[in-house]
Amino acid sequence: MGIPEETTVLADPSDARALLRDRDGDYLVALAHGDAAAVIVRRDKDLVDHPALEPPVLNARDACD
Repeated sequence: MGIPEETTVLADPSDARALLRDRDGDYLVALAHGDAAAVIVRRDKDLVDHPALEPPVLNARDACD
């Protein structure tokens, strides 16, 4: 299977709360939360180093382990 077969397209979240310095990170957290994602995989340190995000954030290396 390729990327198109494994892709899920979601609607933009309407309620991205300000949790981080970067609004793009807030958008990703709201998107993942709205779809009940188990984790977010991202290398953005604001997300990875945040102590209490739900769902939790893993960097790509940790996600592959």
